[in-house]
Amino acid sequence: KSLTTADFEIAEFQVFAEGFVPQATYLSNVFDFGEPALLGHLRWLQETIGDSVLSDIQIRTRTGVDPEPVEFTRVGFQSIGLTEVSRTVGGVSNLEEIRVKVPWKRPQDVEDDELRTLVEIELEDDLLSGEEALLAWTQLPLELRAQLEISQAEYGKLKEKGPIRDDLTNWSPWSPPYSAAGIVEAQSLGTPGSGMPILSPSPRRYFQFMVEFASRGFDAASGLGALAFELSTPALADTLIGEVFPRHADVGTATVFTYAVLAKIGQTTAGFDQLEIETPLKVESIGMVEVHRPNGEIESADFSARSLDDLPVEAGNGFAVLAVSDHGLLLQLPPVNENNALVKVEFATAVLRFGTVFSAQAFNTAVGAVGQNILAGNAADLGRETLVDPDLARIGAPVSTNLTVEVAISDDLLTNVRAEPAVFTPNGDQINDRTAIHYDITNIASPVLVDIELFDLAGRSIRSLQMEKQTSGRFAIAWDGSDDEGRLVTPGHYLYTVTLNADTGADIRLGAVGVVY
Repeated sequence: KSLTTADFEIAEFQVFAEGFVPQATYLSNVFDFGEPALLGHLRWLQETIGDSVLSDIQIRTRTGVDPEPVEFTRVGFQSIGLTEVSRTVGGVSNLEEIRVKVPWKRPQDVEDDELRTLVEIELEDDLLSGEEALLAWTQLPLELRAQLEISQAEYGKLKEKGPIRDDLTNWSPWSPPYSAAGIVEAQSLGTPGSGMPILSPSPRRYFQFMVEFASRGFDAASGLGALAFELSTPALADTLIGEVFPRHADVGTATVFTYAVLAKIGQTTAGFDQLEIETPLKVESIGMVEVHRPNGEIESADFSARSLDDLPVEAGNGFAVLAVSDHGLLLQLPPVNENNALVKVEFATAVLRFGTVFSAQAFNTAVGAVGQNILAGNAADLGRETLVDPDLARIGAPVSTNLTVEVAISDDLLTNVRAEPAVFTPNGDQINDRTAIHYDITNIASPVLVDIELFDLAGRSIRSLQMEKQTSGRFAIAWDGSDDEGRLVTPGHYLYTVTLNADTGADIRLGAVGVVY
């Protein structure tokens, strides 16, 4: 409504509202590293205003072997089935063929005579179904597919366009969202190893990330500052195929495993001289470590008689045990830089959960701190004595389950419960002053509440030793002989209970421990 009597014209006006954009997406450019690169950790700076529950950021990554993460498709002539397009008055259906959507050029659009003939014979043959044509496409060498793919400019000229879709042949799918563990302070942005390991496969030449912003409140928002990721070139190998054997074990019982890594070394890759293996529990011993050369020579070191308490343990000839933690070991090896070289490691440890994966990474100390992941596959025939390696795939072939160890799923979620030492003397002389309640939790993937409580022989509670959530693992909870008030208990026998509160009910173990002075 105009409040003036003067003549006027409206040139422009602005409208403001109190709404907000609930979702937004940022897609990075494709990073070209020039050659296949190893990817390390990802980290970023993040700031939140308003209620942090009402806004969030999700970051995903993907990697590829060619520069285009999407594929442009056209309508091919082969059929992949029939669909109903209409129904007549009499109830008779009219069916139409569903034509396959293909990412390669039409034969008439291919300039090279040999490539045109390849398309006509291998991909456009009248006898091929749509599924068979697509399968034949995926089996072509990467360099041929790159010459035959429909470009964005060519796609724009097509009359019968197909969908633009993610290229899942040459690119990995988008990773799951990275957790908040990737958020760092500004001073840590340049710190190697901070943040989260990149989940997308490497070595790969091309890399891309996506950031999804979400807000569920007008005054709530999350912002992304800087984002950093680590990379290292050259790659250590084209592929490192790993296998653990045996792949069945008794729950909670030490088993001697053999871990093998088959190196597929290329002309531009660097090889490796360290191997880090993740284990569910601390290894109890390490046996033979061998490097099998392609010419038949074997270099080896035997650590079976060596203590792992004082590290590093060196065996000469480039072999050494550098580190042993509660969840892994790190080995120094002679340089492994020949194609089809094989590394074999023997070690003893226990498995507590069905489907435990023994992941590993290889490192080259001369290249950098970014390692290359070991991929599950058939690395070698690892059968020994009465144990037969059941692999049927060819050596070097990927087998997704070959780094996974299975154990029997038992009703006993608590095992190996004991007090060590069973009798102790908490008199302050630093000798046998405390005991520890040991126990293993088996086949528990999500955290559950575990209580440890001590009682006198009359059944009175004297000490609540622990009440926290835990998953499968091996635990030792110390007791110094004091009660809940901090006073040393009187000499005698005491009872302890370890209670695991699972969804299926409580699993309770009872034991005794003695206190003397």
